[in-house]
Amino acid sequence: TFDDGPYPPYTQQLLKVLAEKQVHATFFMVGENAAKHPEIVRAVQAAGHEIALHAGKHQDLLKLDASELAANIASGKSTLGRLLGGIYGAQLFHMDDFFLPHERKTPERLAEPGGNVDYERFQSDVLDHLDEDRFSYRPYVCHEGALGEAVVAERRPVQIIEGSYSQHPRLNGRYDLRIFLTLSPEAQSARILKRNGAAMHARFINEWVPLENRYFEAFHILSQSDIVYWG
Repeated sequence: TFDDGPYPPYTQQLLKVLAEKQVHATFFMVGENAAKHPEIVRAVQAAGHEIALHAGKHQDLLKLDASELAANIASGKSTLGRLLGGIYGAQLFHMDDFFLPHERKTPERLAEPGGNVDYERFQSDVLDHLDEDRFSYRPYVCHEGALGEAVVAERRPVQIIEGSYSQHPRLNGRYDLRIFLTLSPEAQSARILKRNGAAMHARFINEWVPLENRYFEAFHILSQSDIVYWG
């Protein structure tokens, strides 16, 4: 096994030696490094080696407090999306770019499980165009209350959609594989506090996390997933 990386040119040198010796190995990659060097990740995968995650960032885990540790090893869906995107040369879409605009947050809509995501626009702006060679969409910027600059997407052999609301039943028709990542409420709370600070932590715990959990339960998201990973 080889930890850390991928690091050019050393990972390529390792691949050459392994090929000469006809040996297969497992590469435990750091999430942020994999995102920087997707071409090396693809080369490792193409050579038949196994790829695993060696935390999101390279830090001495024994020196981290509980919240820092949770933030590192429980990077979750976004880190997995970036890692898989590097391996397969995939196009990555984020459901966080499709939250419902403020003017559409009516009591009726918010009473609907998963109603705080704009699944209609994700369908019309992304899913309906996945077979096209090239298209663009505009992410919704929550703190500005407006659509941001256009993002250009190209057709790839693999398309990855990450986010808590990615398995909304209105969107499931296009998926070939559904993966659900989960972790304990304590680890989730510690991760949110570390990443977002105390003020936003309160909103997550009291507002957004309950909305997600209600959606998970209403649509049986966990039981309908093809793969479930317990962090």
